[in-house]
Amino acid sequence: MSENIYRQQRLEKSNKLREVGINPYPNHYSPKSLIRDIKANYESKSKEELETITDEFSIAGRVISIRSFGKAGFMKLRDRTGEFQIFFQKTKMADEECDQVLKLAEVGDFLYA
Repeated sequence: MSENIYRQQRLEKSNKLREVGINPYPNHYSPKSLIRDIKANYESKSKEELETITDEFSIAGRVISIRSFGKAGFMKLRDRTGEFQIFFQKTKMADEECDQVLKLAEVGDFLYA
């Protein structure tokens, strides 16, 4: 019986994503970076060095934790090479977009960032 509740919740969330124009099961994303490579190239850099970097990355992985603090949130992703924490801040994203990510994503989901 409890499996039906979880299945129904997942269906409702996928319908909400569709309503805002997001395909919950896309098959066309191809990440350009691996977490291992990002860490190898940037982990040893100082805060000042990191602030000058303008490189862009795309990663994909399974959500392993989510923490939301109202105007900000953290999400930890895991790909086949490691784990990476993503920071969401409403002042850097559209309020609605940030809310959608933090309300509709769940631990276990696959996310492209």
